[in-house]
Amino acid sequence: MKRRFFELIRGFSTRRSAKFGTNSILMVVIFAAILGIVNFISYNHYRRLDLSYNKDFTLSPQTISVLRNLTKDVKVTGFFQEGSQTKGQFKGLLETYMYHTKRIKFDFVDPDKEPAVAKRYKIDEYDTMLLESGEKEARAKGIVEQELTNAIIRVTREGKRSIYFIEGHGEHGVDDTERSGLSQVKDSLTKQGHDVKKLILMQEGKIPDDVTILVIAGPQKPFLEAEKDLLQSYINSGGQLLLMVDPVTTSGIDEILIKLGVKLGNDVIIDPISRIFGGALNIPVVSNYPRHQITNNFNIITFFPVARSIGFDLDGSNDISFEPVIQTSPSSWAETDLDKRDADFDPKKDTKGPVEIAATVTFKEKEGIDAPKEKRFRLVIFGDSDFSSNAWFSSSGNGDLFLNSVNWLAREEDIISISPKEVKGSRLLLTRTEGRRLFIIPVLLLPSLVLISGLTIWRKRRRL
Repeated sequence: MKRRFFELIRGFSTRRSAKFGTNSILMVVIFAAILGIVNFISYNHYRRLDLSYNKDFTLSPQTISVLRNLTKDVKVTGFFQEGSQTKGQFKGLLETYMYHTKRIKFDFVDPDKEPAVAKRYKIDEYDTMLLESGEKEARAKGIVEQELTNAIIRVTREGKRSIYFIEGHGEHGVDDTERSGLSQVKDSLTKQGHDVKKLILMQEGKIPDDVTILVIAGPQKPFLEAEKDLLQSYINSGGQLLLMVDPVTTSGIDEILIKLGVKLGNDVIIDPISRIFGGALNIPVVSNYPRHQITNNFNIITFFPVARSIGFDLDGSNDISFEPVIQTSPSSWAETDLDKRDADFDPKKDTKGPVEIAATVTFKEKEGIDAPKEKRFRLVIFGDSDFSSNAWFSSSGNGDLFLNSVNWLAREEDIISISPKEVKGSRLLLTRTEGRRLFIIPVLLLPSLVLISGLTIWRKRRRL
């Protein structure tokens, strides 16, 4: 009896169907093990690959730097209607942020279903993002990288940055909404969490103690000697100054700059390339930038209506560092005959391009030796002020360049302006032959192959 039982077991195990079943189970186990290993590796070494044409799912290097340097947790609450398209878009953007940091957590609230929550946070519009970190909070509107990153900066930044705009000498006004005003500058700085204030030196009699950056935007009238003394003392004590001086002006600021080895050119930049963009010859167009933190990864053009050159006296102090930020094209030149109507290059009088129209001036720190605090001044000098006015602030990269200069002066090089991605549609153009192939292969050929393979396997199993 026992012998017959073992013979039955042996016979069963030797059948082809049993062998097939055992192999199938083994393959399933191996496949499951492979999936487990792949899942473990992907969880611990997660990588994303953006294959979209416009890199829609790739953050700017500036945003990535901000996220990786976060030292505080940030809670993001999105107030969206249930099922809204913008909610899904915002969730996708947040998930992209969370790929680079573990400091961000998010939640969604439907104001219609939870009105008490919306009322508590004073939310009166859909598609509003509330960011909280500690006791600070900030709000953002629109599914835009720049808005979200700036809001993160505002809630995580320690302290306030006070930026004073000097007035009283015909400068551009920060409250002026006309074309020549700087109201867009003020609005952008405020969104980044800066306090924007006005300063009349002769009324105040001193530089305020809470100043982070001084801005002199296009003075048209001379500074008094007492005012120049205040500015000189501010620089000598390690201050940060953003200076924009237009051609054919006599503000007296050049007297301060000469002591630093900087010379403002008595000229106007002529650039024939501007004709390509429909502009005048005296509006230089810049697309290539010298290597500098202000223009790091800067790949957009900037415009400078009526600009002058900026030079540096190499025979000056060896302790001063002069670094170009903006250089005009090789086809440009610095025109010295300001009364000439016809623009033509004179090699005897004019300076052939490229020429500098923006530069930074700092105390040159020696290797291995930190400069004394009182000498750690920073200056950004532009030979034009109109590029930041309301008429030009939104022109390509002009606004970004101004904000980047401010953040560099504040020693916050990782906090820079991020231009929104331009949404571009792309078409797939096919010939008639390619279209026919695109129909035959996925619609006819591949399903037929699957059907034939299935029938073949079915017939083989019937024979087992």
